[in-house]
Amino acid sequence: MSFASLQVRRSIARRAGRFLPALVSLTVAAGAVGALGSLASDVGRKMRSEFRRGGANAVARGLSGAAIPAAIVAAMQREPGVERALPIDVTSESAGPHSLTSVSLDVQAARPFASSWNVSGRMPAGAGEALAGVRLARRLGWKLGQDVAVGPAGGRRVRIVGVVTTGEGEAAVSRAASRLERALRVRVDPILAVSASEGRIVERLRGLLAAIGAAVALLAALGTGTTLLASVAQRRREIALEKSLGAERGRILARFALEALALGLAGGVIGAAAGRVSAEVIERRLFGVGLSPSLFWSLVPVALAAGLALASSAPAVRRALAIEPITALREE
Repeated sequence: MSFASLQVRRSIARRAGRFLPALVSLTVAAGAVGALGSLASDVGRKMRSEFRRGGANAVARGLSGAAIPAAIVAAMQREPGVERALPIDVTSESAGPHSLTSVSLDVQAARPFASSWNVSGRMPAGAGEALAGVRLARRLGWKLGQDVAVGPAGGRRVRIVGVVTTGEGEAAVSRAASRLERALRVRVDPILAVSASEGRIVERLRGLLAAIGAAVALLAALGTGTTLLASVAQRRREIALEKSLGAERGRILARFALEALALGLAGGVIGAAAGRVSAEVIERRLFGVGLSPSLFWSLVPVALAAGLALASSAPAVRRALAIEPITALREE
């Protein structure tokens, strides 16, 4: 062990009580940033998984409007990126002067997709009943229980038994859609509006967590800087004596920087472990599953705490270098 390292170790050991506030501040900052960072990166994956189980996020149709052959439908259902598939019939309809899109499906087979739908009313029970999308119902003024005429010259009447808002999708669906189009020569349209909504939720959540982490780090830097400044004030005679015996500026600078770095690394390691445990507990309460391992968010808190400690030590180092040996020793 070098003389400088030995001096730093002994200095910290002798002044453990004085350095404790700085160590606690750095530990809290590292723990908060580690936990928040782990949550911010992992919650997006968990939310996408939850949304993916909730409902449909893409519609496949034949090229040029043709029906998809049964063999291609079977191949699509076997694709690893497809968790569930539901055959539907999409046609253009009219309701008076208004044009609309009609989707025919097997209501019983659609139950797994409908788990995330918000239906005001009930699901259709027969061919003469239908669900209306919430935007369409609002635009045309349709109400629950209302009979509406659709088709050429209003030749077919259906009863609106429910108004529906469908579930969520995932941002990664575009890549899966492109792969399916290339492999099966069909047209796959992601539900982009829903994917964008999911992205906005995740980005806002990450922004909130980043703001909280930055505020905690700033408070930790202020607390650490104050503690190190107080340490210099309490060691004026010691520093003055070292300077009078010929200690160079570089040696004094290195000593205080090493002390700060040691505090930062200790606080970072403890905080990273505490943050990992905290994030694990929060994830299990939110999603019922554990936190996905992340080496990045295990190392970032340690690096952040070390960086905060070094940056916070700058005012203390400047004050130590500015001490005049004759003046300080005379005051003592």
